[in-house]
Amino acid sequence: MGWSAGAPRTFSSHYGSSHVNRNRLLITVAMVLTLIVLLAWQLKRNAQVAECHDKGGVWTGALCRPEPGRVLIQRDLRRS
Repeated sequence: MGWSAGAPRTFSSHYGSSHVNRNRLLITVAMVLTLIVLLAWQLKRNAQVAECHDKGGVWTGALCRPEPGRVLIQRDLRRS
């Protein structure tokens, strides 16, 4: 099991080029399509969040809700 003199081994001569290359191509296309879908979803979500904030709402992770009224509790620290 050593390197033989002569022509170097190529990828296709060892693994069978058409089958492996087709699988690699399919996996690459699937990964690129997944990346495109995720980037489009992120852009859409960022636009929704920006629109929500422009309206004065609060993005809760799923939808835009009106900003709740803040309840301010002030303690009287003076001793009587």
